[in-house]
Amino acid sequence: MRQTTTTQAPQDPERTAIDALASSLAGGGLPGDGALASALAATAAEPPGADREALAQQTLSLAQVLLDGGGITDAQYQGVVSALEPTGATPVTPDTVPTPSQPGGPGGAGAGGHKHGHQDSPGG
Repeated sequence: MRQTTTTQAPQDPERTAIDALASSLAGGGLPGDGALASALAATAAEPPGADREALAQQTLSLAQVLLDGGGITDAQYQGVVSALEPTGATPVTPDTVPTPSQPGGPGGAGAGGHKHGHQDSPGG
């Protein structure tokens, strides 16, 4: 009977998927590709567990900022979400981000079509 030995690390499908995405982004032509590829590579280098999940969460946050700023495409963002989902990281959506309530200021009354005060005031 022939015995085979392997010198590779134990199976880590998360790392494989994240590394593949990092490699595909590394040579991209969009402004955020390099930064996102570096963040993905760092995430993949972490062993599975809480540290990888924390880095994956940071990478998702970076991807969201890059998407919002036009540094990556929506398709790239979705690829990052899909690749990092098995780590336990979840995308931050506007519904999950706490926003300070500042009546009359940014994000306050009128910004989202919602008035929080019920006073009758001129112009309000």
